[in-house]
Amino acid sequence: MGARSQNMSRVLRDTSALVKIGMLSGVAVVLMLLDFPIPSLFPSFLKMDFSDVPAIIGTFAMGPVAGVIIELVKNLLKLIIGTNTAAVGELANFLVGTCYILPLGLVYQRWPNRRGVLLGCSLAVVSMTFFGSLLNCLIFIRAYAWALNVPIDNFVKLAAKINPAVENLGTLVVYAIAPFNLIKGIIMSVLGYSLYKVLTPLWRKLV
Repeated sequence: MGARSQNMSRVLRDTSALVKIGMLSGVAVVLMLLDFPIPSLFPSFLKMDFSDVPAIIGTFAMGPVAGVIIELVKNLLKLIIGTNTAAVGELANFLVGTCYILPLGLVYQRWPNRRGVLLGCSLAVVSMTFFGSLLNCLIFIRAYAWALNVPIDNFVKLAAKINPAVENLGTLVVYAIAPFNLIKGIIMSVLGYSLYKVLTPLWRKLV
């Protein structure tokens, strides 16, 4: 706990880190606004976006604390811009994104090499898929239904149009939400690390 607090204090005192976190958070909220459905694979309420990529870049460059802060600032900015889910979507995005960032950052801090990248990304994708599914099953689908004033069955029916195996909340999570998070996590891992490597020379020249 002490080490984590020291890491957070170090990040918050570092002007260069704060500038970079601000830049990445700004890019992240723009990417969050550019979400899009994948109608042939998933129901329309599951939308893909690339807003976790800046947080992944920040995690590789500055550690897990910076990555979590980027996730937090991104969603706070999105709330300021406007939410149509009574903040449920933003809370879900932050928590699921954090479930990805923390394993990645902690592993990469321990092994800042190819092994750390592969292991960190693998654990991050598994964590995002598992906890994203669990949180949706227990909390977020019900919260979305409340925020949008629609029955949970509406989400089930939308998913069943894509995959007839979806019959209830449980199968919705298994056949729609879990695969979505798995695919999204893999895409984010590839994009995040690739862009981090490409941007590293420029990154080092920033303040």
